[in-house]
Amino acid sequence: MYMSKWLKDTWKHVAIHTKIYKQGQGELSIPEINVELSIGLISTGSKEEFSKLVFHLAPLGIIVDEIDDEYYEGQLLKLRNLLTRELIRSPNSKIAEKYLNVLERRDRAHWAKETKETKVTATDSKGSTMDVTFTVVE
Repeated sequence: MYMSKWLKDTWKHVAIHTKIYKQGQGELSIPEINVELSIGLISTGSKEEFSKLVFHLAPLGIIVDEIDDEYYEGQLLKLRNLLTRELIRSPNSKIAEKYLNVLERRDRAHWAKETKETKVTATDSKGSTMDVTFTVVE
């Protein structure tokens, strides 16, 4: 079986917990591999790196092929949405802070804090140091 087909057949839920609760339906169990793949998407920084991780999580004898860009981007969007939902709904601010830190590291384009201040340090030949700070005023 090809890796991309195994991935699509196996990864039915983007999830970070093996148990989720649906209103009116009770508890839903998510297979551990779905959690592993979702967390793998967080822990990797590119499709190529994610592909290497998928290869290690896939069953023995898998044939390596390229993961479709559209599929990868779709899963990334679902994961970003899931982490955003967890961040907003989390009753525990420490857990929310952990999710935010993950988002800031792995999805800088959407979540990184903008720097509004820049520091420059200069040292002359006598060892005197001068610090200059530039601040953006909006």
